[in-house]
Amino acid sequence: MSKVELRLNGLIDALKNKIDELCKSKELEKAFLDDELDVNDNEQKFTQFKIICKYDSKLMILEEILKSLEYVRTGEYKRGDKEI
Repeated sequence: MSKVELRLNGLIDALKNKIDELCKSKELEKAFLDDELDVNDNEQKFTQFKIICKYDSKLMILEEILKSLEYVRTGEYKRGDKEI
């Protein structure tokens, strides 16, 4: 493998780890709020919505970068599990 391929694989692995980390953080923060907030349903739903939006935007950006890097590595673009 060339240095470029090794670096690309390292970047892809790092992005996958960061995506996993964000997903875990999102779930932990949501669980914490579910346990700790003694507020009415509307306020709790709003707070959970803000958390989901905060993490989902970061996840979406990282997933798009990951797709681009995997395209550079393989030359194949995938949408979901389908190859395009």
